[in-house]
Amino acid sequence: MDERDMTNNTTNDTTNNTTNDIKSVKDAAAKWEKEKRQPFISERPERRSLYKNDLGHEIKPVYTPADLAERGFDYEKDCGFPGQPPYTRGAWANMNRSDHAYIGCYSGFGDAEETKPRYEKVVKWGCTKLEMAWDLPTQIGYDSDHIMATGEVGRTGVAVDTFKDIEIMFENIRLDQIKALQLLANSIGPIGLGIQIALARKQGVKFSAMQGFLQNDVLKEYCARGTYIFPVNSAVKLSCDVVEWCINNAPNWKPLCICANHLNAAGAGSHNAIAFAMCNAFVYIDELIARGYKIEEIVPLMRFLVDEREDFFVMVALPRAARKVWEQQVGKRYGVTDPNSPALRYDVSTYSHGGETLTEPINNILRIGFSALGYYLGGSTYIYCAGYDEAMGLTSETTCKVAIRTNQIINNELGFSKTIDPFAGSYFVESLTMDIANDITKQVDYVMKNYGDAKNAMDKGYFQGVMSQGSVRRQAEFENGERQFVSLNLFPTDEQLPTGAYRMDPAVEKRQLARLAAVKKSRDQARVKACLDNLREIAQTNRNTVDAVVDCLEAYCTLGEICDVWRGVYGEFQTLTTF
Repeated sequence: MDERDMTNNTTNDTTNNTTNDIKSVKDAAAKWEKEKRQPFISERPERRSLYKNDLGHEIKPVYTPADLAERGFDYEKDCGFPGQPPYTRGAWANMNRSDHAYIGCYSGFGDAEETKPRYEKVVKWGCTKLEMAWDLPTQIGYDSDHIMATGEVGRTGVAVDTFKDIEIMFENIRLDQIKALQLLANSIGPIGLGIQIALARKQGVKFSAMQGFLQNDVLKEYCARGTYIFPVNSAVKLSCDVVEWCINNAPNWKPLCICANHLNAAGAGSHNAIAFAMCNAFVYIDELIARGYKIEEIVPLMRFLVDEREDFFVMVALPRAARKVWEQQVGKRYGVTDPNSPALRYDVSTYSHGGETLTEPINNILRIGFSALGYYLGGSTYIYCAGYDEAMGLTSETTCKVAIRTNQIINNELGFSKTIDPFAGSYFVESLTMDIANDITKQVDYVMKNYGDAKNAMDKGYFQGVMSQGSVRRQAEFENGERQFVSLNLFPTDEQLPTGAYRMDPAVEKRQLARLAAVKKSRDQARVKACLDNLREIAQTNRNTVDAVVDCLEAYCTLGEICDVWRGVYGEFQTLTTF
């Protein structure tokens, strides 16, 4: 018998043994079900007629090796090792044993003077990724003195009209003092990036000594969040300007965060939300490839914000499944065959929510903590926790501190960081990971086959339809008691609703308007005009806008003036009426 025959016989023997083992497990499970479980539940019935998660998966009482065998589970193909394909177990080889997850804090309110001490405190407490919350007028390109901003200045975040506001807030915080600074800037990406560039230059901080983070994912605004300004193609162009600038000047930055969280919150379900977000990512990638960049240059500057708010074990499995599907999709769609290509790595960021309630908000500490833990154990590398009083409004100083401490405890106590991906091999979690990965893959393939890309899927109302159906289902499940929230529809409280939410002093808006007027009066008007004219010419000739925006910011042009230049060139988006 030659060596090849011996190998084939060994393989056949192993397969037969495995098949026999699975049959034995199935027989034992059937025996247990008949002799133990059924007699038990005949006397003590299950609390629910059907156990399922928000994704629609029915959850079995017990999982065994047979469940993995039924799904065709292969350790190396479906699980593998951290830092290599299929990346199920983590994006990086040593994960949390080398680097703790970034500790983010999302904060900002009123004006720069009011926000400044909060930022200084959260950095002192150990925040490593400061995330600026901007008010709504700032996010959609209106200055505080615009009629559309009336009554909204500083309400949902800090008002930022000019670079002067940024200088005030960061007077005592150097960018190389924290690991990263993040701005949302979904519809005004070049402005968000420009602020980071201008601040780094003013402080003398090298781009390599810090990381600039931006959300900058404008596509999800058109179907889920709503802070859009420009027509879709022009908006994508601006988002890609930001990534292009960083490829050439700051390749260690993360200027594009592809968001699933807003899509899930709107009703998509966490699996569909990731699928839609991946389709959005392909739009940005295709645009940048059309500009001449390689996918290996693009994807390392991206990260992905996943979201699950209903189920701890889905929180663990979701990042694992998403990393696996991304590796497969990029390989298939862009022909990436090198297993070491950085384009295959899906870097996960999470915002830890747990279905916070307005009633008895102190309980939200547990909900958020379990959520953060689930994401951590699933291999998220960037985690920021919601404030437990967010259901009331902007977070208080105390809740910001609790959110930071929650991350720090998970990072440093109770043994969570001692091993990588501790749920690997769990019959339940691996089954769930494979099911979610299958769901995501089917949805991505459906969108790309039937609509061609995410832009067309949104234009035809497909994304919106899925989200609408999901939100209606969730509400119905809440009303019939299937979705339960302690103190709300389960063990409801008769306590009065809490008070103490942030309420802005009207004097803050007056102060912001006065500061804006003073900046406009004192700046070099000729320089302002020249910078805005240059930006207009660059936008009209379809060139990258980032450097021109930095010039505008350093000349103290207002955010509204910059956006008005773009409005004049690109026009404004006309709201979809598809439901």
